[in-house]
Amino acid sequence: MNFLTKKVSIIWVILLPIFTFIFGPGFVWELRKTNIESGRLTLETARTSLELREKMNKMMAEIIATDPKSPLWKLAVDNLNATERAVAGIEGRPAIIYEFKTPNPVHSKLS
Repeated sequence: MNFLTKKVSIIWVILLPIFTFIFGPGFVWELRKTNIESGRLTLETARTSLELREKMNKMMAEIIATDPKSPLWKLAVDNLNATERAVAGIEGRPAIIYEFKTPNPVHSKLS
């Protein structure tokens, strides 16, 4: 065996396991599985966020339809803010606190 073939065989003995580890089916499969899981989590987050936003729209309609002097009105506002905190937690942003003020009665002056 001459020196050149011995050198090439030693290089292949060293490099082949490294190439097999990096480019082998296990590495590619794990990378693909990680990408698929990441995409699934993104879709799940978006779906959950959408469901909570639809719930918030219904709550806003309920707040508008309810008399501000009713105890149900305060409960609806508290539920809306709790749902907003949940959406903000899912989306990774600070929550917006909704403050609804009771309407002031209109005073008309008769001259």
